[in-house]
Amino acid sequence: MNIVPLTPRGVEPVSASHLKQSMNVLHDHDDELIETLQATVREFVEEDLRVITTEQTFRGYCSSFSESIYFPVRPIRRIGSLSYFDRNGVFQTLPPDHYQFDGHSRSPSLKPAPGYEWPTTQTDRSSAVWIEFTAGFDAIENVPKPILHAIKLLVGHFYENRESTVQGINVSMLPQGYDFLVQSYRNYSF
Repeated sequence: MNIVPLTPRGVEPVSASHLKQSMNVLHDHDDELIETLQATVREFVEEDLRVITTEQTFRGYCSSFSESIYFPVRPIRRIGSLSYFDRNGVFQTLPPDHYQFDGHSRSPSLKPAPGYEWPTTQTDRSSAVWIEFTAGFDAIENVPKPILHAIKLLVGHFYENRESTVQGINVSMLPQGYDFLVQSYRNYSF
């Protein structure tokens, strides 16, 4: 499933003031840099974990129905609509009682409700199935703390190391760094 955002992103899960506090930055000279790093790191973490940190609405596109339709991100808050182009090219919307949503597993999915089958879609259309859904945590307080800490850790790293290489310093990875914090949130099922 390919997805595109339909609504703008809400607030960042870690505020710039919290980032400055965790990095011990006591001035305002680098606020623009910190805000850029904040967005860049959040986007990286979301891509890496396939997790949306703050609530946002998306539209997903599939070429056809499959036994189960898996979402490439989580958590999924709600399904807005499930629509498709039927075999004659007419745009239809399935009633919610025709499908079941499993949002509690590591791989959220849709499948036909008992007694129903997926309808036949237009075969020559690359995006025959459209799913509007809301993803992300409903409140920043509900974003897992290790994910928030991983964002702080990476922003701090990129703030202190603004170049791609460091000379004259012995470098070693922190044993409890980013990978340690996020390993249990990774989803390898896609």
